[in-house]
Amino acid sequence: MRYSVMENNFELIKMLFEKHSGEFTDRRKKIHSTTEKYITLIMVLFTAVNSRFVDITHDLKILFTFTIIIVMTVVIYMIYKDNKTSLDHAKIVNKISNELGLWKEGRSLSPLYDSKWNTFGYENVLKGILHHLIVIVVITFTLILSLFI
Repeated sequence: MRYSVMENNFELIKMLFEKHSGEFTDRRKKIHSTTEKYITLIMVLFTAVNSRFVDITHDLKILFTFTIIIVMTVVIYMIYKDNKTSLDHAKIVNKISNELGLWKEGRSLSPLYDSKWNTFGYENVLKGILHHLIVIVVITFTLILSLFI
């Protein structure tokens, strides 16, 4: 009887591990997708605004600048929120792995994991998205600067 209870718990733990590792992966994909879509949008706008076929008045340039800064802020917030959520799922994966004893010395699976996996999910929330944020800010301000040059 004890074996079936342990087997049921193992199936539950396995299901939770798969769910949270999948959620972690999905959030990371969403961060990359959001960044790619924003960069594509900015590049299209950059091309349109800097073409000789479109003549934009100064007031429209100011309005466009404020609008794009608001959009950039929303995108950065979405990426930050998704990264925080992905780290929450990573912490759960880490806790499940710890409960299974995967990090402990002498366990058969411990050599598969690097020591950095002990802190999986506990990184600084900006560390994994810093390059995304830098690219978004630089491209946005390049577009804005190109409006007024």
